Amino acid sequence: MQIFDKNLVEQTLKENLKYPESKNLQQRGIADKIEERCTEILKENFEDVNDPTSRRSIEDVSIGNTLIDTKTSDEALTFKMPNMISIDRLRSVIKDNKQLFYNFVIYNSES
Repeated sequence: MQIFDKNLVEQTLKENLKYPESKNLQQRGIADKIEERCTEILKENFEDVNDPTSRRSIEDVSIGNTLIDTKTSDEALTFKMPNMISIDRLRSVIKDNKQLFYNFVIYNSES
C-alpha cells in the first residue's frame, strides 16, 4: 500500500489541473468536471487509487487508507455554501482509522 503524501498530492494536482471547457455548463457542471479531472489526475499519477465505496461515500476517491474529497468554489459568485460532511460521518472515518483529505479548488467561471 502506498503511503499518502499530502504535499505530493497537492503538487501533482496543481501542476496538472487545467480549467475545463465550460461552454454551456452551469456552476455545478463546471464543478463536476473539475472533480472528475482531479480523480483522473490522481489515478494517472498514484498507485492504490480507488473509486468511492458507495454513491453516498464521503470521498471522491481514496489513496490507500486516505479518503480524498474535492471541494470546488467559484470565486465569481458572492454566495457560497460548501457541502461538508456531518460530524457523525466524520466520527465514523476516525473510528475506522482512516484519514480525510480535502482538496479545495477555487476557480473563476467569468475568466
